[in-house]
Amino acid sequence: MALEFLTESTHELVAYAEDKEAKISIENMPERFSYLGNRAYELENLTNETGCNITIDLGHVNTCKDQESYFKIPNILYNHINDNDGIKDKHQAVGDGTLDLNLLKHVKHGIIELNNFDNVMKSKKVIDDFLKENQ
Repeated sequence: MALEFLTESTHELVAYAEDKEAKISIENMPERFSYLGNRAYELENLTNETGCNITIDLGHVNTCKDQESYFKIPNILYNHINDNDGIKDKHQAVGDGTLDLNLLKHVKHGIIELNNFDNVMKSKKVIDDFLKENQ
């Protein structure tokens, strides 16, 4: 029932946004029983049914099983890049947690989403070094 309400509301938001020349992007959530959007198939169904875009948060993906499946979802607009211990969404610097850095290869447009400038710069270096080594 909750997914039906989400789909209905998202449909309305997408229609409204199109009139305003804006885009709606729904973000995946960490893996928790009570969260919607914490399974790739839920987000894929949502974008297929409503035409919304998807934002993939790599830290949230890191708490989920079958991580690669999130990057097969159509209409990925943006990525949030951060790390954690694979259990809780901690928004740690990239490299300080268990995030599989190979997931960075899927990122076309993203932002390092952290609350501390030093950790943003630390993450940038880890990302730059990884991408140089893995082109």
